[in-house]
Amino acid sequence: MEKTLKELNIVGATLASREGELLRYCLDDLLKYCGKIVVVLDNFDIDTENIVKEYAEKYRDIFIIKYSEVQCWPFAVGNVHKKRLRLCQHAIRQQALDEVKILNDEKKIDILLFPDGDEVFTNYLPNLLSFFWDNDFKVIALRPITIFDGFDKIREKTLFPHCHIFKYTPGISAESPLRSKLFYQPYLNVEKMAVEYYSVHLTLLTEDSRKRREEYAGANEEALNYKLWKTGEDVRDLSPDIIRSILSYKHSFLVKDYLKEKYG
Repeated sequence: MEKTLKELNIVGATLASREGELLRYCLDDLLKYCGKIVVVLDNFDIDTENIVKEYAEKYRDIFIIKYSEVQCWPFAVGNVHKKRLRLCQHAIRQQALDEVKILNDEKKIDILLFPDGDEVFTNYLPNLLSFFWDNDFKVIALRPITIFDGFDKIREKTLFPHCHIFKYTPGISAESPLRSKLFYQPYLNVEKMAVEYYSVHLTLLTEDSRKRREEYAGANEEALNYKLWKTGEDVRDLSPDIIRSILSYKHSFLVKDYLKEKYG
């Protein structure tokens, strides 16, 4: 295509709920690439809301805040929070897409980045976007890596690939007919580009975020036996090939052994 990456109008969107300080990583990452960013606050805690307001105040010309209007059971805290997201997330995400469409009416959008609030892209994203823009793919499904207690450790058992990058069309919809893994309408399977390890899942980054995760999803005793790989560097700076190479070697330790050594 004729436009270079710097000439593209890239817009970001994300949902904010109970990520707390983790959300800063996501917002800072989107700021590197996006001219506008839509944040939908849904079933949020005060810490997360204050962070979104802080960014919106600091970057008045960039951030658009939308408070979720979705009313569906269960609208509550604690373990039922995850159930609410599963039941309602299509409607919640559609509110973000509706705001993005308004931005497109003002200035045509080329690419939409739509990560979750506890995710960031790696620093190889510009390479990926250039390839994506110059080819016929219209959506990218990213397989994330899950880090643990810092950006230099990768934990086994990560998320399934999700679609977080789109060549924008005003017809994009998260609603009917519903699809899983954030593969929105009207994109087709033949238009989907599958890529491994271009996103980083932050939920287990800090001791505080791990406690939040337990409140959100419940404790997982089995996870103590998951493997950890030490990278020696920030995973955001590593190429996908290097990440895959690291994961092909024997793991450095188990989660329970690492926690025992560090925290006693």
